[in-house]
Amino acid sequence: IGSRRPIPVLRTTQCVRLLEQVFGLGLPETIGCREHMWLVNHPDAEIQWQTDETRSRVTTTWAVDGLIRYALQLFAAEDYVDISMTIANQSDSTWHEVFAFNCVSPAKAAGFRDTALTRTYLSVGQQPVALAHLPRVKGPRPTVGIYTTHAHSEKLPPFARAFEATNPTESDDSWMVVVSATAEAYMATTTAEAAFLFNNTAFGCIHAAPSFGDIAPHDEVRVNSRVYLARGGLDDFLERYNSDSKATDD
Repeated sequence: IGSRRPIPVLRTTQCVRLLEQVFGLGLPETIGCREHMWLVNHPDAEIQWQTDETRSRVTTTWAVDGLIRYALQLFAAEDYVDISMTIANQSDSTWHEVFAFNCVSPAKAAGFRDTALTRTYLSVGQQPVALAHLPRVKGPRPTVGIYTTHAHSEKLPPFARAFEATNPTESDDSWMVVVSATAEAYMATTTAEAAFLFNNTAFGCIHAAPSFGDIAPHDEVRVNSRVYLARGGLDDFLERYNSDSKATDD
């Protein structure tokens, strides 16, 4: 797990190993909005992680004075990672439709790569649909696919539009899941409200880009996301996701 720089490994190693395969999280690859885009994990960024093994937690912060600050907390459980991210607007102007671009990658998990997109799903009409069954819009980077959600179909940020790969079919939820080739495990990315969903077959990665809405000058917004690396099939993920979402709502 890291943001171009490794973090200390937690003793709860199940969160990053599944079926003897290793996964990676890029948090965040980008933070952007309608007006700006910040590539906050560029190589000269000094990312320092702090570990609290008693709580299975790692944290980090990063800032450009007078512009932006973010804080991340990762809580590792047996088969999922909870991500709490806060973005602070330290400028004097309002940012509209702020999002973070977080990556879930089968870094050393060949069994979770799905170039045919027959095992990668999102929600359409409240049903899981494999991306292979949706029209694929191929832009300059044909391995990339962008999927809007109902709530954000008219607010796709310039960062996402630039790929020229926006699928005409909208998703009605904020998750994307890949089932392993053996159908005995899955990796999934979920968030409270996705600004858009993204996959890249070149790396096998999936993204549910959390939406932070508008952030006023000198204000901040926190959003929670969850990554699952769990045993089970598609039905197991859906049951787990629906149960966890209901528990969060309650």
